[in-house]
Amino acid sequence: MLGIKALVPESTTFLKTEDIVAFGRLYRSKSQDLKIELENMRRVFARKPDASKPKTLLQLQQYISRVADAFYEMNRLIKIACTLPVSTCACKRSFSTLRIVKNYMRTTMVQNRLQSLMILGVHSSRSRKLDLHNIVEKFDTLYPKSRIQLH
Repeated sequence: MLGIKALVPESTTFLKTEDIVAFGRLYRSKSQDLKIELENMRRVFARKPDASKPKTLLQLQQYISRVADAFYEMNRLIKIACTLPVSTCACKRSFSTLRIVKNYMRTTMVQNRLQSLMILGVHSSRSRKLDLHNIVEKFDTLYPKSRIQLH
C-alpha cells in the first residue's frame, strides 16, 4: 500500500523511491529503469507550476500517458494502481448479486445472459439511471421482425 500511496500526488510520500521500487518489484518492474524514471519525474514536476501539476492518481495517469515512452515503468505501475480495488466490497457485492440472480433465474440461462445480468446487478447504481424506454425503442428499430412484443 505504501507504493500506491507514493504514486498519489497529494501524498506526503509522493515519488518516494523506496516505496515505489518495492511496489514495482511486486509487478516485475525493472528497478534500475524505475529509479531513473523517478528522478526524471521529480525534475519534471519541480519545473511545473503548482496549478498545472496533477492532484490525483487519475490525473497523474492521464499526464504520464501522454509521455508514456519516456516513463514506461511508471506508466505501467500507475495503471496497475488505478485498477486495484480499494476494498473487497465490490467482490463481495458481485458474489451476493450472483447468488440473487442465480436464485431468480435458476439454471435456465446461458452464460452470456448471466454475465450481462451480473454487470447490471453489480453496477445497480448506474443501471437504475438507464432510460429503459430508449433501450426498448433502439431494440425495436434494430430488430423489427422480433417475436418479442415490446409495445
